[in-house]
Amino acid sequence: MDLLLAIRNDGAITEVRLERQTKVELSKKYDVLRASFLGPDTEVHEYAPAFRPEDDGVLRLKFDLPNEIWNCRHSLPNGVPILDGRALADGLKALAG
Repeated sequence: MDLLLAIRNDGAITEVRLERQTKVELSKKYDVLRASFLGPDTEVHEYAPAFRPEDDGVLRLKFDLPNEIWNCRHSLPNGVPILDGRALADGLKALAG
C-alpha cells in the first residue's frame, strides 16, 4: 500500500501518514485478508436487491469513487491535508488504501 486516505464525515479527504515499515506490514495484512475473503473458489455475484449469496459467495457492488479519491490513483494532488487530531475528533467515514 502506497497511500492511505481518511474520508472525513464531511466528505473531505486527508492523508494518513505512515512510516515505510508500517505500510509494508499493512500491505501484507491486506493481502492475507484479500486472499481469505476472495479466493479461487469464491462465487462472485452481481448485486441484485434481496439476493443473498451462499456462505462461499460475495456480491459485487458498482460504486463510483468520489473524484477526490479517484484523482489520487497516480499521485497525491497538492493540497490534500494530513490527518490531524481535529479530523479524528470530528469522525471518519472510511479509510481507503
